[in-house]
Order: sequence, then C-alpha cells, then structure tokens
Amino acid sequence: DFATWPDGTTVTDFVETAESLELSSDMSRFDDEVKVTVTVHKTDDEAIVEGRLAARAMSTCVRCLDEFEVVVEEEFRRIGKLVPVAQISEDTGDPDYLFLPNNEPVWDLNGMIREIILLTVPENPLCDEDCRGLCRYRIKKRLSGQ
Repeated sequence: DFATWPDGTTVTDFVETAESLELSSDMSRFDDEVKVTVTVHKTDDEAIVEGRLAARAMSTCVRCLDEFEVVVEEEFRRIGKLVPVAQISEDTGDPDYLFLPNNEPVWDLNGMIREIILLTVPENPLCDEDCRGLCRYRIKKRLSGQ
C-alpha cells in the first residue's frame, strides 16, 4: 500500500517463492526462492523503486533437450506516481513510469518482479550457443547408455 510507505528512503530485503510470484514457463522450471532487495525513495505522491533480484531456473535446451541452469540477476528501477483516477488511462510513454490511482494506492511489486523474471529468461533457451542439437553422435551415445 503506497499510502503506508514512509516518506524518505527505505531499504528492504525479502524472499518470495516461485509459487507466490506465479512463475511459470513452457521451457523453464523455477527454483522456489527469489531473492529481492528493494530501495524505495518516496515523497508525498511519488516513489522511485530501485532494486536487484536473483532467481534460478532449470530450462530445457531447444536444440538438444538437455536441462541446464539459467541464473537471473537483474537490476530494476520503476517510478510510481499517485494521480486522480481520470489520469490512469493516460500513457506516460515510459513503461517504467506508472500512474497509480490515488483512491486505491496499491502497487503490485510482486507483479513487477514476476514480469522482470519472465522477460529475462530466454524464450528459446540454449545450453550453449554452439550446441549442435540432437545430432547422431548424441543420440547414439544416449542409446548406448554412455
């Protein structure tokens, strides 16, 4: 709740679960722990939220179908401003600058964190840029149990 944040600067560390963030992807399975550090600089009607998040996922390579770990470490910065409800439909022109209705001053930081993670994990993950995929050597090696 934007209204309960104190004016000034506040730093918070917290951990969210993949389930609470509703993280899901066709190509990745997320580790259960997402670590977040957030610094909020707030004035009367505006807040700058800066932070860093760290998460891990197991992804399936689109070429060879092997699983591999994807580490997500992202820094972010968003600005939220309380405005009259009539202004909410206006586009700020900047996806990192949000208008929040002053009659319901709630900012869904979990939604923001979820979006950052899902946009960072590759849509077509590769275990290695040079992955040769399901070549005969790899299939033969798997079939022989090696």
